[in-house]
Amino acid sequence: MRRVIVCTATLLLTLVLAAPPGFSQVSTSPGKKVAFETAKGVPLPGSPLPVLTAAIVKGKPKHVITVDAMMRVDLCPGPGTLSLGATVNGLEMHPTGWFGTWHSAIQECAGVGMGCTVTATLITDLDNAEVLSPGTFVNQPLTITLRGGDVGPGGCEGQPVDVSMIVRMEKKK
Repeated sequence: MRRVIVCTATLLLTLVLAAPPGFSQVSTSPGKKVAFETAKGVPLPGSPLPVLTAAIVKGKPKHVITVDAMMRVDLCPGPGTLSLGATVNGLEMHPTGWFGTWHSAIQECAGVGMGCTVTATLITDLDNAEVLSPGTFVNQPLTITLRGGDVGPGGCEGQPVDVSMIVRMEKKK
């Protein structure tokens, strides 16, 4: 019994020490129809990088995937441009950015000493996605990846951000 307690305590201590300082995350993935993901204190990338990932157990015909996402930085040392975009199993969600880039939502950040928030609502029709890539969406696990970054002058790059997303699979009416 003592050995089990020591091993459990060692494992818990290892997990606590492995997490970056100031970083916390909440997850309900995978979900059957809904998944929630949050992360606090994530360093803001300067280019399009994944900041959160959620999963839906199985895509269904006659359904859409919707994502409501938010990314907030409390303090930017200089001007920046926050950007969000998302994919489902590698396919860009709508609306896509200019010329098909991943910048679905963009927010200019004023600069020195200011905070900044960008939000996005994104949608993918699973029937249309299945036509584009047969065998990839309907009756398959769905991985939703939210990407974010400072795509402007870089004044917010590296700053800790809070990020959240709600992923829903909803029946089309």
